[in-house]
Amino acid sequence: QTVEEYKKIIGDGFFDSVAIKQFGSGVIKYVGSNTLSDFREFPADIIYIEEVTECDKDNIPYALDRLGASKYQFKRYLGNPKNQGFGISEYFLKSNQKQWRVPCKKCGIFSSLDWFETVVREVIDESGVVVDYALRDSTRDAEGRREIRAICAKCGGELDRASSKGCWVEQNPGPTIEGYQI
Repeated sequence: QTVEEYKKIIGDGFFDSVAIKQFGSGVIKYVGSNTLSDFREFPADIIYIEEVTECDKDNIPYALDRLGASKYQFKRYLGNPKNQGFGISEYFLKSNQKQWRVPCKKCGIFSSLDWFETVVREVIDESGVVVDYALRDSTRDAEGRREIRAICAKCGGELDRASSKGCWVEQNPGPTIEGYQI
């Protein structure tokens, strides 16, 4: 309540609790996925299911049922993938699978910001076993006084992560479900 913009949004007649927050003319209710009784008696326009992989999957339909009277019925699933085809990965595989692409400052080719393609490379021993990872950014000083640059896999130039030309590119055109890999 100490941020001025937040005070403007909530106004004077707000209520506040751990589970329910009034925000402008709306209400935000935080519900744990592991307690079925928390899903009763509240209508919703938008459902955010955070850390889908960690949720009690049997309770998700109860959350979605809260959208029944809404003309919006927005559903958002968030999480960090742990197992291929399960949890957030399952939802992403059913989507158009958008990836953020940015241009290289040197060659202009657009690349995704994949950790293993643009930030580190594998260090392999004489047996062909990965033993370590090394930064692709070879000009970074040992003291780490600047952030690590993402490096173009094609030419070795720096990727322009702050480029206004950055864009989302569908990897799976066709599905009407939008999925974003961040």
